[in-house]
Amino acid sequence: GGSINWAINPFELDVRIVKEYVKFSTGLGYAVRNFDLNNNYVLTKDANDNTVGYQDSTRTLTRNRFRTGYLTMPAMLYFNTNSNPNKAFRIGAGVVGGVKIFEAYRLKHYDDGHRTREKYNGGYNANPFILDLRAVVGFGSVNFYATYATQTLFNSGKGPEVYPFTFGISFGGSY
Repeated sequence: GGSINWAINPFELDVRIVKEYVKFSTGLGYAVRNFDLNNNYVLTKDANDNTVGYQDSTRTLTRNRFRTGYLTMPAMLYFNTNSNPNKAFRIGAGVVGGVKIFEAYRLKHYDDGHRTREKYNGGYNANPFILDLRAVVGFGSVNFYATYATQTLFNSGKGPEVYPFTFGISFGGSY
């Protein structure tokens, strides 16, 4: 329930294929994925350097979050119903590729009444690349989107087989 994704695409390039009605969009952006782990499941590494999860019954975690950050590049095709983008209904589909720039794991819990924080940067076998499918539906400057990962969150054979998906709302450009 506390997992969240956010992204920014500050460098965007729109190529008009058929005036404002059909456009190709690309650019350069940054995306962060935050995964909250429930039921006191903790990530760790086994003897073979695989990322595994286990349920820790010895403590109650107040924060249990795995994060990844990627430099991204979308490739989207959009269809608009109006030549004025502010009055257009649009649908779009494409892919978003990315290269990992960080991974981090954070835990917070109380140990003998004292708040304890644990921070681990890297080493959890997060996939170094992403290639996500994205669909967009919008009107004016408001868009609803859904994204599904075509690759697992962790390197193949080095962690749980998890395919992240996101959905949400974006404001501003067509991305």
